[in-house]
Amino acid sequence: MENWNFCSKIKIARRHNNKKRSYLLVNTVQAKHIPTPPSEALKMYHALGEKIHKAYPNASLVIGFAETATAIAAGAAEAMGEDTICFHTTREKVDDESECILFCEEHSHAVEQKLYAKDLGKLLDSTDEAVLIDDEISTGKTLFNIISAMREKIPEFKDRRIVVGSVLNRLTKDREAFFNENNIYFESLYHVVCDDSILEKSGEGLIAPEIADGRDKGEFPQNFFRFKFPYTKYPHKISDYRERCDELAEELINRVDFKKYGEVLFLGTEECMFPAVRAASVIEEKCGIRAYCHATTRSPISIGSDMDYPIRSGFAIGSFYEDERVNYIYNIRHYDAAVVISDSICPSAGAVNILDGILKKHGISNVFYCLGE
Repeated sequence: MENWNFCSKIKIARRHNNKKRSYLLVNTVQAKHIPTPPSEALKMYHALGEKIHKAYPNASLVIGFAETATAIAAGAAEAMGEDTICFHTTREKVDDESECILFCEEHSHAVEQKLYAKDLGKLLDSTDEAVLIDDEISTGKTLFNIISAMREKIPEFKDRRIVVGSVLNRLTKDREAFFNENNIYFESLYHVVCDDSILEKSGEGLIAPEIADGRDKGEFPQNFFRFKFPYTKYPHKISDYRERCDELAEELINRVDFKKYGEVLFLGTEECMFPAVRAASVIEEKCGIRAYCHATTRSPISIGSDMDYPIRSGFAIGSFYEDERVNYIYNIRHYDAAVVISDSICPSAGAVNILDGILKKHGISNVFYCLGE
């Protein structure tokens, strides 16, 4: 049996069929791949934000990396002050592609990302530092790609100090010194230097995620409503974003009798993570339930049976955002109810029904859907 532990709260998993990088570091309290109580996820997000705020008290602009760090960035921004501006890179369509900075995340399953940069120069005028947030920094290649693109397109970035916040930082001292020389600095919750070869586990006995059975066509499930989400691929003041998430929680409380249920899953979709975590936190406190959060993802991860391996079950499903895109959902189990929270405006009925079938297969008969409008 292999040791799949990396450090506290982070485990090693195997990417499925990824020749660029075979491993994936899975944060067990990030509320992405593994069900997590919202209080634990928010505690981690806020801890990172507090550390950044202590070191750089005048920083007021936060940019997260999609898809995994969208919620971390929002939570970190909360801890940095009510007026902090927060948004994130995206792999989705934006209103005006010509206003975007394009870059690549070279080891990823979906390499192309974009950052909506309209008025970004003006936003930089009001902050001493621009803060970039990711879940993990390994070689810094993605960072170098986006920072170089930013400095090329936006003159205000050239002389601006950039702070990179992450849960995990794996950069060597020499590599970090290189970034420091280029006016780029780091704050992280964990700093562990190790070579990729240490993380290349053999993966014996690992299998592919199961291809989910489900209806390709049909009507939407009956228990759904629409909500106007703030689209955080565009800049928002974090206090406004949090307020809108709290309004989502109140809308859900008005529609669902949560007090009938013990354990409730709040499931986000791809980049739409923070609304599920924040709403779950509010509803847990007000209704006395036990809430858990995670999200669908584009990341194909191998499934393992070792007790220490983080991804114990998984399904390949349809995406709520694009019909031909494959999504994945991991570590689903039984809950008394589930709430699916997605800012997608027009997911196909097939994608929704396939996910609905997986939840029902795990004995979750009470499933509610919140979609964008």
